[in-house]
Amino acid sequence: MKYRILVFSLFMVLNSYSQSSINDSNHIGLKKNSVYGSVGLSALYRLASINYERIIIQRNTGLFKNYLVRGSVGYWTAGPFAVVGVGTLTGLRNNHLETNVGFAYIFDKQGYDIGIGNSGWYDGIYYPEPDKSEYTDYKLSGAIGYRYQKPDGNFIFRTGIAYPERVYLSCGLSF
Repeated sequence: MKYRILVFSLFMVLNSYSQSSINDSNHIGLKKNSVYGSVGLSALYRLASINYERIIIQRNTGLFKNYLVRGSVGYWTAGPFAVVGVGTLTGLRNNHLETNVGFAYIFDKQGYDIGIGNSGWYDGIYYPEPDKSEYTDYKLSGAIGYRYQKPDGNFIFRTGIAYPERVYLSCGLSF
């Protein structure tokens, strides 16, 4: 009788598994596409941008669960900029650590316009118009921050530190 109760109990425990774990292989993960607006603040300038991300790899193991590509265009106090790069997200639930690295194109339109205003003839000396390349920078970009995004939701909230944004806040949608 003891063996029957033991076998029956073991059989019930094995068959009573009724819910999936978030780490199961059938986990859907985050939605692959994201669009969000971002504002960056520093003591010297302000920045606003629109961003697009696409998750290219999703995994259920390891520290980084999602690998993505990112593109951003925007305007800072002195002119336009663009950023392209790659990034990672941790976590399988709502809260994520995110990191990004890439390249930024930054144009100082304000400085360029001043340079154009100073071109021409002055006191018998000709000052040529400046070359745009003198006001264009290509620099490394990067970010580390917090991201709130539910696996089955559409809303995204981001905050952190980055270059060229400095301190940033973002809100957007995933689809």
